[in-house]
Amino acid sequence: MNKTIAVIAATLAAAASFAAEYHWRGNAPDMTANGKSGNWADASNWTDASGNAVADYPHVAGDVAVFHGMAQGGYVQIADADTISVNEIRFAEGNTLIVCSHKATVNASKLIIDNDAVFELAPTNPKAHWESDIFSIPNFTVGNRSELVISESDPQIRNAVSHWYPPTSGEAQYDARGALTIDANGKLTPMRNNYSDHLHDTGIGAEGKVWGEQFGCVYGCCGNYRGFYFNDANATFTVNSGIFIAGSPYAYMGRQDSPAQGTVSANGGPMCLWGYATYSVASETSVRAKINASAVTFASNSRVALYDDHSADTVSYYRVVAGVLSLGGTFSVSGDGSATTTKTCTMGTGTIEIGWNASLDVACENALNAASTISVKSYNGKKGDFGTVNLAYDGTVNKLIVDGVEMAAGTYGATGSGAANIRDDIFTGAGVLTVTAGEGGDEPPVVVTKPFVIYFE
Repeated sequence: MNKTIAVIAATLAAAASFAAEYHWRGNAPDMTANGKSGNWADASNWTDASGNAVADYPHVAGDVAVFHGMAQGGYVQIADADTISVNEIRFAEGNTLIVCSHKATVNASKLIIDNDAVFELAPTNPKAHWESDIFSIPNFTVGNRSELVISESDPQIRNAVSHWYPPTSGEAQYDARGALTIDANGKLTPMRNNYSDHLHDTGIGAEGKVWGEQFGCVYGCCGNYRGFYFNDANATFTVNSGIFIAGSPYAYMGRQDSPAQGTVSANGGPMCLWGYATYSVASETSVRAKINASAVTFASNSRVALYDDHSADTVSYYRVVAGVLSLGGTFSVSGDGSATTTKTCTMGTGTIEIGWNASLDVACENALNAASTISVKSYNGKKGDFGTVNLAYDGTVNKLIVDGVEMAAGTYGATGSGAANIRDDIFTGAGVLTVTAGEGGDEPPVVVTKPFVIYFE
């Protein structure tokens, strides 16, 4: 009996040894050190959780594939002949684009998108498998549909979008984005948004507006269709899913020369804002409107300029997953760079979280709220590549948190700023950040004049 138990235990242990957790890194020479492009079925593109090389890649039962985002233009390629059947695909942080062949087979028992992560899905052949307004990657299925969709009546994945290629349009591959949903069989299904449903250069009056479509709002689709503005300061534009996707470089939430600021609303729920960006080129989107949401995720590798008075926003967390969040500053009002405007911004008390591949630009005076918190994170928590705080002007916050650790009260900045704590791995610009509360006791000021890396053996 004991021998039988021992044999069963050994067999189970041997079977379990074939399953592993893999973290995407990539090895294409044209990308940054972290989050490079490459093929899924290539072991050199993966590491273990500590960053060590591995001999295999995630593709068998029990395996876990983890993504930490990637730089602008980076992607994960799933090729025609790939067969992947894993326990979990998890997006832990950052913005990750997966380009999948319609001939590949991918199955995941669970797809997990953490709060600090977003996911983009594109087909290898954007024109393949059109069915009316839907195209599909036939064999990409996930098993936890109910945990991912917003609701049965709104079956969109909140922190995810699909790319599609309008067959009669001159737009570049992958440049158009829309909803990503899951059908009843667990198949990931990109949805092509109809141009006629896009919101473009629409004035919203005192009666407000509620987006009536099932899926999130795509605004500023092309040409002179720029976005939406407000004719009344009390007007509210509500998208119950909280998903806004900028469809062109002309998109904006509230026109800079309109008579009122107005409010965009997710009815107090979370909001995910996909600023405009093509597959490999960053663009910008401006947000003048006040925001009514529990949290806002700035999702894509773009620049979002937040301006005007946001001190009354009901936002607890502004999560900058990728790209740049600019508080005020100079930005385009024409979409093509031929005209610009310079605006100020005043923020509320919400925490601003900055991912490793993201930046916060303090681009005007008095933008930061003295009762707020700035939280900065590094790539996979490894202390190497940090998010960036660009201080064009001085600012004051209540707390500064770095990789979950609360910093001591004091002044922080880059070399030449005059701050007591020099953190060139986090700060740029001539400004000084004053932190009024924090942990750290009587420790001396910290000086880091270049990024430091902890290596794991």
